[in-house]
Amino acid sequence: MNAYRLLAKIPPHLPRAWVFGVIAWISALPFMGIAILFSMAGWKVAYEFAFACLGGCTLWFFACVLVYALEKATGNVTPWRSDA
Repeated sequence: MNAYRLLAKIPPHLPRAWVFGVIAWISALPFMGIAILFSMAGWKVAYEFAFACLGGCTLWFFACVLVYALEKATGNVTPWRSDA
């Protein structure tokens, strides 16, 4: 499935920070599985790389939560698409 068609299925009224937060959380799931597999296999460098990517996705998610909270507090929530 084309990425543009997949993104077009997201309702336009959802907050942009919320959508990016969900994307960050979904992006972290494969890295979590890969990190577990590499740690079981004993591949230290590969495990550390996968764990670093997982940490990056986690920080991305926390940033999205912070932006969403600030937007809600100020009452200036940015929609996912401008045609909302």
